[in-house]
Amino acid sequence: MLFLWAATWMRTGRVSVPERTAPAREPWRRRLTGRLPRVRLAVPAARPRVEPDMQPRRPASQVRTLGRWAMRAALAGLALAWLALLRPQALGGPAIYMIVRGDSMLPAYDYGDLLLITAQPSYSVGDAVAYRVPEGELGAGMLVVHRIAGVGPEGGFVMRGDNNPSNDPWRPGSELIAGKVVLDVPKVGQLIGYALQPVTAGALGAALMVMIVLARRDSESRGRLSPRTVAAGA
Repeated sequence: MLFLWAATWMRTGRVSVPERTAPAREPWRRRLTGRLPRVRLAVPAARPRVEPDMQPRRPASQVRTLGRWAMRAALAGLALAWLALLRPQALGGPAIYMIVRGDSMLPAYDYGDLLLITAQPSYSVGDAVAYRVPEGELGAGMLVVHRIAGVGPEGGFVMRGDNNPSNDPWRPGSELIAGKVVLDVPKVGQLIGYALQPVTAGALGAALMVMIVLARRDSESRGRLSPRTVAAGA
């Protein structure tokens, strides 16, 4: 190096000393990232936003079908419960339906009330029961709803109406008792009596037939204007 400087001085009389330049400094971010390990964060992709109108929905036909099947299942369950628990004795069931026609059981049961009576394994004093008039007596076989007031000395139950001053003349045994009153529906029996009258029954039957005819015509008109029919015609 000295030899080169001397040669240069002998030729030119001047010596050029190279300037020192400071090394270029890297930006602090690059230095920092070079010293620390690089970490890549996985950012989940944004889900597409679904508007309320774009939500998947069941077709209206499927909803109607499910509703019809649910209604049929409910009606079938009610029918089975009625057959098992509330079927009349005339149809082989355990229940008797009676409409109160007198005032001997006031104030417990009024005229026109509907009574539900079911057979019980045993009966005791204070139970309101329906018993049949013994054979050979006036009104034999007729059902009477009175309350058990006691037990006779010769057997049988002593019966009396709540509104009667004296006991009944009969002493029915357990074989003549049809059942115990378990439900009282006020005034419903009176409405049923009106509905069973010939004039009322005829009017209700005619109204029912008119409703059935109108419903059938409405369904036929809807079928003619349904999309399937229009598409087939097109």
